[in-house]
Amino acid sequence: MMTKKTLQLLATTALLAGLGFNTVTASAATVNPAEKDATSVSKQTQASVSLTGGGDEGGNAAGGIHLISAPNVAFTGTLTGDKQTLHDVTFTNELFGDKTKAPKELKDGALVVGNQGYETGWNVQVSADAFNLNNPVAKDANVTKDSKVLAASQLVLDASKVSATDDNNQSNSPLGNKVTLESDGSTGNLPIFQASAGKGIGTWISQFDKATSSFEIAAGNKAGNYTSKLTWTLANTPDTTGASTQTPSTPAPAQPSTDK
Repeated sequence: MMTKKTLQLLATTALLAGLGFNTVTASAATVNPAEKDATSVSKQTQASVSLTGGGDEGGNAAGGIHLISAPNVAFTGTLTGDKQTLHDVTFTNELFGDKTKAPKELKDGALVVGNQGYETGWNVQVSADAFNLNNPVAKDANVTKDSKVLAASQLVLDASKVSATDDNNQSNSPLGNKVTLESDGSTGNLPIFQASAGKGIGTWISQFDKATSSFEIAAGNKAGNYTSKLTWTLANTPDTTGASTQTPSTPAPAQPSTDK
């Protein structure tokens, strides 16, 4: 019994010795002579980030692109009896969808589009219904329907001042246009804010310019308050329906951040 146990022990020892020898030999064989005396070594791994475009939540979006704000427009003036151009205008913002997502400290007269990461391009078009006379005075109570419409006059909206809400936005800027809408509602849709494919990603503002927006009033229109509905239509495609007939914008330069 002693002999059998001793042989088993020797056999095990020989096997272990063999493994030890082979391991040392393999290790010695994989040493890179160029790295033998190196004081540092570099290896590589991989890093990645997966970005998903935002959704259509809120009822004010098309293909993940949101119409956040558009302006109400109010002109005032005193008739002279001749053709005249009004410049006294007040813009106020109408916010759509989740109002908490609107840019902070938004100035009045802002057309705002938020693109949550899509390269499709987009465009906003505007149209105006006829400007109708509201609550005519008693002597005009029986005037015809046509005579209640502001005649031969034009609303001019200049939306050419474009900027991103983030000064460090890396996307190419969209363009804003200066458009003219007939007072009888005959103009139809006009492209006023647009981005070609791959541009206009992020949140962008087209700021309406009071100095260059106007209302041209033809002679012969009666005094009174006239109102119209402006319709703003957002599509998640670039405009190809005549944007070249409008005056394109020059994007406003980014302002240096004041954050410390």
